[in-house]
Amino acid sequence: MRRMIAICLIPVFILASVIFFFQDFSRAFFWHQRNGDFVLIGGYRVSLPGNWVPKQPMSDGTVVVRTARVTLSQSGSAIRFTPLAADAVATSDATAHRVVQTMVNGAIQDTGPADSELPSLVTINAKRTFYCVKQVFITGEQNLRCISNGFPYSVSATGIPEQEQQVKTILASLE
Repeated sequence: MRRMIAICLIPVFILASVIFFFQDFSRAFFWHQRNGDFVLIGGYRVSLPGNWVPKQPMSDGTVVVRTARVTLSQSGSAIRFTPLAADAVATSDATAHRVVQTMVNGAIQDTGPADSELPSLVTINAKRTFYCVKQVFITGEQNLRCISNGFPYSVSATGIPEQEQQVKTILASLE
């Protein structure tokens, strides 16, 4: 009898494991079927690749979009759009560039030799130019912190380097 119960529980365990592992992918699939391939962030339309979904907006207006989990040990990438105060929005590309260069210089001073590679300034050119601080950590994850002229959000992206192009594509899709 116990053997029969054990044999019956094996397929149930396998099915539960498959459902658990692929729940993020199925959630992303159904979100895209229901909402299309874009999300509105403060009136800006942002296109999302098929494996990216938005989370519920936070009380401060921050919106997070993230990938479905890649493996059981990784949470994938995420992009956080955080509203800026009206007086903190860059009014020109030169201002945005100067602010990010100051952030890079400050991050270089704060970075310990074992923490990460030295931060660098990265420019993402698309419909609008994003100026970003890029930092790659010894864990393999990287962080981009970006601002753009006239865009009322700061953008922070974290994740694995292989997904950097998807992050750039999402930022380039802002309308």
